[in-house]
Amino acid sequence: MLHEIGSGSAMFGGRNIDEGCRQRENELLDSFGIDVVIRAKKGVIIACGGYYFNQEMINKYAPKYNGFMPLGNLGDDGSGIKLAQAVGAKLDRMDRCSAWKFINPPYSFVRGILTNSNGERVGNEDVYGASFADFLVQNHDGKGWLIIDQQMWDEASQDCMDPESGLQEDQRMQGLANLHKNFKRGDSWKELANECKMNSSVLQTTVSRYNTDASNGKDTLFGKNSMYLTPLTEGPFYAINLDMVGNKYWPTPCMSLGGIVVEGSTGRAISEKTGKPIPGLYAAGRSAVGIASNYYVSGLSLGDCIFSGRRAGRHAGSQ
Repeated sequence: MLHEIGSGSAMFGGRNIDEGCRQRENELLDSFGIDVVIRAKKGVIIACGGYYFNQEMINKYAPKYNGFMPLGNLGDDGSGIKLAQAVGAKLDRMDRCSAWKFINPPYSFVRGILTNSNGERVGNEDVYGASFADFLVQNHDGKGWLIIDQQMWDEASQDCMDPESGLQEDQRMQGLANLHKNFKRGDSWKELANECKMNSSVLQTTVSRYNTDASNGKDTLFGKNSMYLTPLTEGPFYAINLDMVGNKYWPTPCMSLGGIVVEGSTGRAISEKTGKPIPGLYAAGRSAVGIASNYYVSGLSLGDCIFSGRRAGRHAGSQ
């Protein structure tokens, strides 16, 4: 399978790369592929990844995550999930995906304000990137802004330009792209709101409350760590675009989390009709409902797939 990460971003021309890879893959399969029939005696373990590279399944199960940057490879097309479903397996958490918006580094970005498209603050800015994205995806149509002032802009620019800052090259590149290409600017809060088509009074109320909390060292709305609380007072002011879809300067990687429901002790797939295990059919990794299916933290699929794969293999081998 041709490996691919993130070609669905506007940065790479949407899904064109996906289709090109699939076409090339089919050519290689026609030229060199070999059909092999395998008969499983003790069981079949479905471990084919998720479904985020299948546009029809995204439309059906997780429309809120439509148009994000696919994370994984072309094999994450839901084929294993559909195979199990065809023999009556139950599916769950199919509406759950994990998308990421990491706003730091540069670390001065964390001191900014996360708002929706109307100018309301929507969450704690110092949380993990998947939580950050979830604020916007679940409740704000995947649209938002990161509000910073001139002092924060200057500090972020300095970090991105300084080779000794500790930032990786891709972090420096993305930071500079957002500072110089992916923003709106206003000399006053009213002017910035107009540039972003926000409600001016809403944005000014948001900033006023945030600045008061920052001055007092306590975020009374979302509990942001006090070390990141700084009043935004030095104009001009900036709003960096955080939109999840079509944002070529700040793409949003995404993967699916739902799948086949399995028995906890064995990994056997559960029947939709009877609620009991289907003899000889197992699922593991992102093809199955597992530890990470409701909420994801980077790397969790590694532990989940090892655990669930060993569990399924151990039980199948004992039959």
